Amino acid sequence: MYIGKALIDPDYKDRDSYLKGYGKDSNHMLVEAFSSKGVIAAPLVKYKDYNIRICRPYGIIESDLNQVIEQVIGRLGMHYDDQNIMAIALMVLQTLWRPNSKHTIQACMGNCNDYQVICSGMIAQAFQSVGYPIVPTLLPQTQKDSFSIKNPYGAGLIMRHYTQITPKDFDLSPNFEVIKFNIIGTSQFDYKSLWIDRY
Repeated sequence: MYIGKALIDPDYKDRDSYLKGYGKDSNHMLVEAFSSKGVIAAPLVKYKDYNIRICRPYGIIESDLNQVIEQVIGRLGMHYDDQNIMAIALMVLQTLWRPNSKHTIQACMGNCNDYQVICSGMIAQAFQSVGYPIVPTLLPQTQKDSFSIKNPYGAGLIMRHYTQITPKDFDLSPNFEVIKFNIIGTSQFDYKSLWIDRY
């Protein structure tokens, strides 16, 4: 998750170590989780040569976004929950083997403790803490449920447990705007001049 310059905020306790370690790159930081390293902070420039896409939460209130960022920063140093990954894999396989099988959407998957996370679950938990839906499940409609500007779903929602959320869910969520990074917006794009050898 992109957190900008939150780690070099004057009030942040480890500000000096991030400034010293990353210099000007500390203005653009991410929080990410790896099986081998746990939850760490890294500069955005780390991914400059990767094909990336951004999932931006649509219409989130600034104070809620700040709370989401604070919660994600609070996970720095946590261990990775390998059991959570295994449980998600088994859940996916089960839906392939038995397409009509159901699982409880509010069940915790993995080790279910306050010391281990996976990246998508960590981010999902932070958004759900402010009531921002990622891939909610609809409750059965009632007579009074209807489409409105405040609730375009037309029914009540139940949050899936954050340990069940995968990176794909952010991509597929109607509540996140997907932005592909490309060089077209940053320069003159002449596709005819790209090729060195034309077959």
